[in-house]
Amino acid sequence: MRISLLLTALLLCLSSWAQSRILPRDPYADNRVVRVYDGEVSDYAFDSSRTFWDCIDQKKLANMLSRAVRELSGQQKLRAGWRAILSGVSDTDLSQKKIAVKVNFNNTIQRLDTSLNNTPAMMIVLAKSLIQAGVKEENISFFDMSRPFPPLYAQQIRDSGLNRVGLFGNRDGLAESDKMIRIRDNAGYMREGKSTEFMPVPQLVVDADCLINLHLVKIHYPGVTAAMKNLTGLARNVGFFMHNKGVPDFTSAFQLADITLNEEIHRKSVLNIAEFIYGRHTPNSVDRFTNEDFFPDGRASSLILSRSPFYQDMVCYDFIRAEYLTVNPNHMLPQYREQGTDRWLRNAALCYPCWKFEHAEFVYRNDECPKGDLHYENVDYISITLRNREFNNP
Repeated sequence: MRISLLLTALLLCLSSWAQSRILPRDPYADNRVVRVYDGEVSDYAFDSSRTFWDCIDQKKLANMLSRAVRELSGQQKLRAGWRAILSGVSDTDLSQKKIAVKVNFNNTIQRLDTSLNNTPAMMIVLAKSLIQAGVKEENISFFDMSRPFPPLYAQQIRDSGLNRVGLFGNRDGLAESDKMIRIRDNAGYMREGKSTEFMPVPQLVVDADCLINLHLVKIHYPGVTAAMKNLTGLARNVGFFMHNKGVPDFTSAFQLADITLNEEIHRKSVLNIAEFIYGRHTPNSVDRFTNEDFFPDGRASSLILSRSPFYQDMVCYDFIRAEYLTVNPNHMLPQYREQGTDRWLRNAALCYPCWKFEHAEFVYRNDECPKGDLHYENVDYISITLRNREFNNP
């Protein structure tokens, strides 16, 4: 009798977080966003005693990713969750799927120990999770078209036993394809005698079956750098298309929407993952956050997953908005003392009928950690805090 009750309780526990769901056929139309928090995923002390990426507990990070994948997909098993996300059905064979993972290495041209980039720990955990689901190691590639792949990062990934995963930066022979992303706002604008209207899609993306957007969450002048802005790194020279004075300012125009909604990018995009373990008050630092209600001990300690880059960025924008409630503007660079405009997000909503823009309501629960969280009317936002008893359910 006691065993029967225990089994029943276990089944109820599992079903409480992994309700079976039918995934919208178009990932961009899926309004579910999952945030998983584990306050023990890092013990970084914001000093020089250890590098921030070496302070990440990979076992805890793997459990966070597993829980987020299962919650997002509505599957109780990790393998089934990945299969549903990567192919739309939970019982497919993934052994022939080629996965391209766009990382954010924007600051690898600066000091690695003081500048935030996607970490070796995150790439190791993601690759091993995909392999566990049936993806062949040699069919996984991490890349940034616009920045170098740091040798130190590559060595840590290889030392983890991942010898066949592709690791590509802008010095590793990444080729541009003949497929183009049309950036409408740039029409008629020239630079160095060349049009800025058409941005090539990397050949690696064209050859892939699936594109995963692995990004960061950073304070920046568009309010936040997250999923959609990470896609600007599909260009070999981002500044040619986005950051020069000869084209409209992307924070209030439609460039990010055009890149995200390009047919090739849209067709390949299956998942957005925010490595939101740490945050920053500038684009070029690793900082202790100030809003203890949302970021205990100054760390976000979270992964955020969504199939839709739009809803992903809405949630990321609002977490940065929460930080602006408490941060001392005198400790910020002048251009970041107020959160940047959300106009680019509102513009994206005008381009895609399924997207509904809103800002979150901040909610507070004294019996939870973190106390502060988000609430939406039109977003299926799920927030989970992991406890020590959580496990990776393959």
